[in-house]
Amino acid sequence: MAFPAHKIIGNIPYVGTGTLNAYLVTTPEGHILINTNFEETVPLLRQSIEQLGFRLSGKPHPIDRTLKDGEQVRLGGTTLTAHLTPGHTRGCTTWETTVQEGGRSYNVVIACAGLQENARLVNNQNYPEIADDFARAIKKYRTMKPDVFLASHSWFFDLAGKHTRLATSATNPYIDPAGFRAWVDKVQKNYDTMLAEQKRNPPVELN
Repeated sequence: MAFPAHKIIGNIPYVGTGTLNAYLVTTPEGHILINTNFEETVPLLRQSIEQLGFRLSGKPHPIDRTLKDGEQVRLGGTTLTAHLTPGHTRGCTTWETTVQEGGRSYNVVIACAGLQENARLVNNQNYPEIADDFARAIKKYRTMKPDVFLASHSWFFDLAGKHTRLATSATNPYIDPAGFRAWVDKVQKNYDTMLAEQKRNPPVELN
């Protein structure tokens, strides 16, 4: 489902769909696309990026660097820090950066996916360490203090509502530190409830 491409804050516009979120970090030396989503959504990505006056080449590029937790990517005066927050997947990565808007600096966090409703925290042979990984990810989220809370899925931070309010609000609705804290609290609560239930009633082993 298409969603309007628009500027969020600073040098970060939104270029994703209604549910699969993608962000373009623009710089004078080139641009960084966070979350490329699925092959079938590439036309929507390209359309959104072109609507904003940029171009998506789509050329294959070899992997030239594998990032570790805490490592940084720098381009055109922008620095992105990679935080490994596994659980949804082993490689789930949350990105953190700083943007400038109206003479102020804002810390931006793009959170990776949270806890799935059908997550197997117990008896998951494909991912035995999933429960521990989610716990570590939640602990890491609690150390972050973003001004701007973004994420890989729109319902984590009310993308549609904030986009609607963007044109009329006196302040940028994406500046929402309380929303981030509430989301982390919700993930923690769901995790605790799900883990306790699955320990009481272990699901059939997932091969």
